[in-house]
Amino acid sequence: MARVIASRRLIAPFLASTALALIATLPIAQAAPAGDPVVAQINGKTFHRSDLTPILQRLQQQNQQLQGMTADDPNIYPQLVQQLVTGVLVVDAAEKAKLDRDPAFKKRMSELHATMLQNYYAETIITHAATPATEKALYDKKVAKNEVPLEVHARHILVGTEAEAKAVIDQLDKGGDFAKLAHDKSLDTNSDGGDLHWFTAQQILPELSQAAFNLKKGEYTKTPVHTKFGYHVVQVLDTRPAPLEDIRNDLGGEIARDAIRTKVSQLRSAAKVTLYGLDGKPVASPAQ
Repeated sequence: MARVIASRRLIAPFLASTALALIATLPIAQAAPAGDPVVAQINGKTFHRSDLTPILQRLQQQNQQLQGMTADDPNIYPQLVQQLVTGVLVVDAAEKAKLDRDPAFKKRMSELHATMLQNYYAETIITHAATPATEKALYDKKVAKNEVPLEVHARHILVGTEAEAKAVIDQLDKGGDFAKLAHDKSLDTNSDGGDLHWFTAQQILPELSQAAFNLKKGEYTKTPVHTKFGYHVVQVLDTRPAPLEDIRNDLGGEIARDAIRTKVSQLRSAAKVTLYGLDGKPVASPAQ
């Protein structure tokens, strides 16, 4: 219960401070499907639980504490409803004052319309370009060119002194079982046989990374590897290109950038554009 109360104390002031900033996310009152209960009736307009979602999403973009919450979470639901009420009343007041007819407001709306349309157009291009098929094709192309980051599957034995590490290496040289030695001697008791699992060069201590990525499959370090945790003996079990799933976001981003760049180039090529300098005279268009 104390945790819930603490969460409310953190959330409520944040919501109150952003009330007016969220007006742009307010919904238009309309009929809602079954299973979407009414949350408020404001000056004859009916609003449903789904109308709280855009408000919550905007808040989540501004405050990490709200990530994972839903509009029907009891810790935030009352505040979302109050945000809805405040926003609707302010919009109604602005419309009664005919501010929506003000030339300055219309100019802002025109600019906002253009920005949102640009973004939405870009989203449609990216949606059609960045598909599982195109991501897989790009991944295969990069694998063939050795452009996908390598991952290593390694294990280690961690001991407290260099002498202990050298003794472990000596036992391995004599045919000792790595997993058994890890079980018997390693200070790392959280791993199974010293297993470090798969990792890229950036996902592990630099000293271990340098050692592991200089070994071939089945090899182990012949000298102890010193880190802030002690002395390690590292063995590489296998190597592979990073799986597609691990770099899907990077692939999608590259596909998206290329798609937007290509589309903009096509639009420019098909358009008639004349540019003018600060002196009012036409200037040559830069090469695309």
